[in-house]
Amino acid sequence: MSVTIKDMCAVQAERERERYEAKMAGYVWSSVRVQYCADQKEWIVYGVLNKRNPINDGESRREILASSRLRAFAIADAKLYAFDTSCGPMRAPWIDLYRKDGVWIDAIHPA
Repeated sequence: MSVTIKDMCAVQAERERERYEAKMAGYVWSSVRVQYCADQKEWIVYGVLNKRNPINDGESRREILASSRLRAFAIADAKLYAFDTSCGPMRAPWIDLYRKDGVWIDAIHPA
């Protein structure tokens, strides 16, 4: 039996996927996002749940956590929801920031 490079890469990719899933299982959300809602004219902070929604064609489930008129306040709220460890472990590994037009700007990681 010979092992090809393709087989080795597939096994390595599967191991990496398993490690990633094990790491993400410890978080409540896969990420926390700060996005602008033009209808409400507010910045919305929401958590994207780890599990996919089978009803909505596999789209990620979202849970709205907070809203604010000012972006700086929304980012501060997102940091509290994602990284605060005073009442348990971190709830998300990073925060995704978006501009008003919905374009991704940056990711904030814990300090």
